[in-house]
Amino acid sequence: MTLLTIKDEQPSSILHELARNIKNATTSKQAAARYNEILQRITTNPRDTRYQCPTDGSTALHWIVVVHHNQNITSPPLAIVQAAIDAYPVSLTIKDSNGSSPCDLATFNGAKTVRKNKAQYDNMVSLLEERKKELVRG
Repeated sequence: MTLLTIKDEQPSSILHELARNIKNATTSKQAAARYNEILQRITTNPRDTRYQCPTDGSTALHWIVVVHHNQNITSPPLAIVQAAIDAYPVSLTIKDSNGSSPCDLATFNGAKTVRKNKAQYDNMVSLLEERKKELVRG
């Protein structure tokens, strides 16, 4: 039998950094590749969804749901949002240092920027809101 050490149980910041850096994608192809990398990380290391940045209080979900202005993709694939929520539902309620939850960020940023693929964006916001309500209801 293998015992886990405290270090093994701690989430790493790798997923957070991957999600934060999606904004650097300049083409839809680059963004799709980065989203695939994020989904793979969530699948292989779900504990990383629990990482909360000590500087700004954000989680990977905060960065995943932000609609970035410089991308051809207006919102992340729903499968990634769903995987992040499934791995750590509590992240829906975590507020960053500005007092914003992932749902707050998705709603605020998307309302200002979404022009195309509005249905994809609306589905993401609905998913965030529904799962947050489920979590609060317990």
